Amino acid sequence: MQTQNAAVAAIQFALETDEGLAFLRCWNEGNFEAIRREWPEVPVSVFVGADPLHPATGA
Repeated sequence: MQTQNAAVAAIQFALETDEGLAFLRCWNEGNFEAIRREWPEVPVSVFVGADPLHPATGA
């Protein structure tokens, strides 16, 4: 369920940012470091359940 929530959050963020397609491409490929670097304003919810290294994913 967390991955679904992360996907919804990722889509919502992509719709709000200028480079939404590039963001979604990074998210889909699991390039979370690039996301953190290029979109520092991204909500944490896009990582929880999707990024295996995010502390809340394993909770």
